[in-house]
Amino acid sequence: GSGGGHMGLMTAACEDFPWKAVSSWCPVTDLAAWHEENADYRPHVAAVCGGAPGPKTEEEYRQRSPLHYAEALSKHRLLLAHGRHDQPVSYRHSWKLAQKIEACRPQEFYFQIFDGGHEIHDQAAFAFFDRCLDAGTRVALTG
Repeated sequence: GSGGGHMGLMTAACEDFPWKAVSSWCPVTDLAAWHEENADYRPHVAAVCGGAPGPKTEEEYRQRSPLHYAEALSKHRLLLAHGRHDQPVSYRHSWKLAQKIEACRPQEFYFQIFDGGHEIHDQAAFAFFDRCLDAGTRVALTG
């Protein structure tokens, strides 16, 4: 969940490894937007990306944001879930990514906005993995 959800999406999008499934909960999907939305994390995001969002850092923010990898993500069996009342990371992050993934016509994409906050529902995440597992296949656990 959260940063782990972000990292799971980035790993699936940028690695050539044939993941069987990825479960991402309440992820940041657009670092430039999140920089503006969350003052608590703003200095950390700026430090990682070389400064505040702008012309000089635009590419760095883009490369670190799952929102810009929808086509790659659409090739994976993916569960994306977000709490409607999430304060640290707005559900709109997942909503925007889901729209972009859907435009890529994914084969197996599950999207859920649930009545909750910044949380992972472990039982639902593991139930998803249980449905996806085959012997000898890797699964990306994010959370």
